[in-house]
Amino acid sequence: MTRYRTRFLVTGGAGFIGSHLSETLLENGHRVVALDNLQTGSQLNIQHLLGHPDFLFVKGSVLDERALARWMGRCDFAIHLAGAVGVR
Repeated sequence: MTRYRTRFLVTGGAGFIGSHLSETLLENGHRVVALDNLQTGSQLNIQHLLGHPDFLFVKGSVLDERALARWMGRCDFAIHLAGAVGVR
């Protein structure tokens, strides 16, 4: 019997919170697509996840409607953590 594994889209996936959430999701048997433009996030935060077979990093912006629609259409859930830090 094959168990269905949920796929999550994590926007801001290379940020501090997004990277830790992605790690936890993977530890619980889920698949993760992390979308981040790396303006405030860092690839160092997800370096240890890049070789994981159920983790995919996509460099891109949530402002790119086509890219966002493409990845949302391939995932079961989206967790939106992308946002500018220190907006005045």
